[in-house]
Amino acid sequence: MVSLAVVAALWKEFKLIAFDPDYAASSGYPVQALEIALTAMIAMAIVVGLQMVGVVLMTAMIIAPAAAARQWVKRLGPMVVLAAAFGVIAGLFGALISASARGIATGPVIVLAASALAAGSILLAPERGVIWQWLARLRSARNLRARRVLVTLRRLAAEHRDPAYPVEQGMVDAYHGAATRRALARLEARGLIRDVRHPPETSPHWELTEAGHAEAARLEAREEGRA
Repeated sequence: MVSLAVVAALWKEFKLIAFDPDYAASSGYPVQALEIALTAMIAMAIVVGLQMVGVVLMTAMIIAPAAAARQWVKRLGPMVVLAAAFGVIAGLFGALISASARGIATGPVIVLAASALAAGSILLAPERGVIWQWLARLRSARNLRARRVLVTLRRLAAEHRDPAYPVEQGMVDAYHGAATRRALARLEARGLIRDVRHPPETSPHWELTEAGHAEAARLEAREEGRA
């Protein structure tokens, strides 16, 4: 309760010295006194937690809930609240699990629960999570391939001086040096291209729609602007 009261009273000052102590000092804040107060509260938390998890495992209890909370929120205030909630959850689950069987120490189980929360957050949290970022990179790579295929279809149509020129799929594959079936399917689903018949050939041919021409022109203009 003492720590909560101090944090509530000096919240603005603690935020400032945590992120920019030089600016805090130049603004006239007593940086050294504030750092001593913050260190004293951390020491109090460690002393209180020693009875629960011990000296070594207390380090994990300080770091793991904060690391887990950091993955879910962007602002410091919600992060502090969420980190406290994660610490409570880890303590409750660790105590319940250790009480359900003999010979299981409470402290290590609590730390394992906190570590599991941190690991799960690092993997699954939206935007920052490892899996989320991997999926985002995968979607970005797929979209990039689809955009390149769309521009290729427009350039081939321009070379043949026919906006409705049906491009054979094998030609697109050869142009990109890889299979483009999935990219073409995504473009068709978005209504940017359509499958057309081109007798006497039986292989798939693709033609840009009006929306496809407009989108490809926009992408080409963006590339030229970057160049």
